[in-house]
Amino acid sequence: PARPAALLRRPRGTRDSAGLDAGARRANLAGRFTARAPRGGLPAGALLVLVDDVVSSGATLTEAARALAAAPSVGDTPVLAAVVAATPRRSGNRVSASSAAAFTVRG
Repeated sequence: PARPAALLRRPRGTRDSAGLDAGARRANLAGRFTARAPRGGLPAGALLVLVDDVVSSGATLTEAARALAAAPSVGDTPVLAAVVAATPRRSGNRVSASSAAAFTVRG
């Protein structure tokens, strides 16, 4: 069964990413997340799922996954991402939106 686990912390003072371009979003979040060990450890065969309400540039998910990957308590536990919505990407003057997308947040 799935259970929530607050494994990430982000300190106060992180600037809101609204209105920032992709590079500025990455810079804004670089090194801002830290992972903490889950109480009682992770069960054998666990999967970690990062949940984000809206993905724009992927900076939040990427930085969160980086922090988890660096945590000794996570080890080789697979890290997946789930999002509710995605903002369309602009290509030149056109907006492109695919019906489905996948990306790796941790190799």
